[in-house]
Amino acid sequence: MAAAVTLAADVTRYAPQDLLRASKELGMGQPPPRDHHAAEEALAALIYGEHSRFDLVESSEWTLQFPMLDANVGQVFGPSIDVFSTPNGQPPPGVLGAFNTLSVPGMPNSNMLVWGLMVRISVEAEGRLIRANLQIPIAGQANPSASPDVFDTVDIAAGIFGTVGGTSCNTPIPAELSFGTPGWKFAYDLALGYELDFLKEHQVSLIRQPLKTLAMITPFASAEAAGLAYGSNIDRVRAWNDRVAALAQTAAVGVLSPITHKRIGVFAGYAAGATGGDFPPTREEDASPTMFGALGMPHSHFTPSPLLFTSPMWWPRGAPVSIKFNVLGQAGVPYQTDMQRQAGLTGGFNGAAGTDLNLPLSAVLGGNTLAGPVEQSLDAIPTAQAVIVNTNRALAKFANVSILVGLIGKRVPPAWHHCIARQIGCGAIQMPHGAGDIGHLIGA
Repeated sequence: MAAAVTLAADVTRYAPQDLLRASKELGMGQPPPRDHHAAEEALAALIYGEHSRFDLVESSEWTLQFPMLDANVGQVFGPSIDVFSTPNGQPPPGVLGAFNTLSVPGMPNSNMLVWGLMVRISVEAEGRLIRANLQIPIAGQANPSASPDVFDTVDIAAGIFGTVGGTSCNTPIPAELSFGTPGWKFAYDLALGYELDFLKEHQVSLIRQPLKTLAMITPFASAEAAGLAYGSNIDRVRAWNDRVAALAQTAAVGVLSPITHKRIGVFAGYAAGATGGDFPPTREEDASPTMFGALGMPHSHFTPSPLLFTSPMWWPRGAPVSIKFNVLGQAGVPYQTDMQRQAGLTGGFNGAAGTDLNLPLSAVLGGNTLAGPVEQSLDAIPTAQAVIVNTNRALAKFANVSILVGLIGKRVPPAWHHCIARQIGCGAIQMPHGAGDIGHLIGA
């Protein structure tokens, strides 16, 4: 038995690449049997066998990295999203990369049997929240300012953020870096806010149904696949800063700094007896609790994923095909709005700037707290010091996401044309787009 396994492995190892790719062809590269009845039985087994219908015969994919510029978010994720028609290697503005198996998008160059459609949205496998501060560097600043876990207006007046050439550094905004989870929310909003539209000739809809009935979001945080651990923060902070630099937005947005100091109190120990906070250095926040897994889209047997047809479709080569995502009218707009917020740098909608980089706690109240609370100082003779803090937050978001759209089916070589034509004639195979190359065989 071991020798047989070794032989099979060797044959696969040295097989020509064309033979290894034959699984996407009807018959897996084998011609139909000469006997008419045997050929019909073979085709029926290939069409209805559970293990032979799940080849992703043609596909297109976008790779995304958040945050994106708000203007690009409004253009790419507008009323209609068209991943399937994107040329290979030519992503639209704001999309990191594009892949397409079709040399001419939306125009299959092979005769195909199409069994179904697949939509897979892949997100980060981990999610965490990292506390930080967002500061716009001043001219000549080469070193980061101190980044305390909390600070108040007394600390700012004491100059805890340092000076460069006699000029005080800018006051940062308390920040939160949400890593991974914006991609999870984006994927969920996309599935709930859009519908899939499968068209022929780019105009006639064959299938229209909500995307939530067929989209897969991976990885899915089921009980067997999710867990908690501590993950390092510095590489995630660096990834966000690099992304903002790649968008040429550092001068306007600033640099995210991880927590370097921890406030334990206030005392009059600054120059000329000024009052300010007591900030020992800390490395407590070099790591954050991290969840591994992701938000998923569970399905039942009533809503299978991917979407499989009750019978396959004959799709002749050169016949245009479109697979688009369209907003579900007014019902989909709230999800679209949140989806764009998760992807955009400032969290705006339809390309308009949002407020996520300096977010008040409400539309009525925001900014510094009123004077009122006091803190007992750490001095030998304690004094009461007013504590006024900024309640606004900078919400920094980072995630890698991919959206894959695919046709499930088989390419049909000429040797199988007669068998296909007979199955079309008896109604076992649908023909919504015409007969193409086999028109003369149907009914023969």
